[in-house]
Amino acid sequence: MFFDIAGALRFFTNMQKMHFLFCLYLKFVTC
Repeated sequence: MFFDIAGALRFFTNMQKMHFLFCLYLKFVTC
């Protein structure tokens, strides 16, 4: 099975971005 490193990195950075936005959203809601 071929492991797509570029795809994995893109997925990881996407998840980090989504997590960051979700944290900002939670802070905005809880304030």
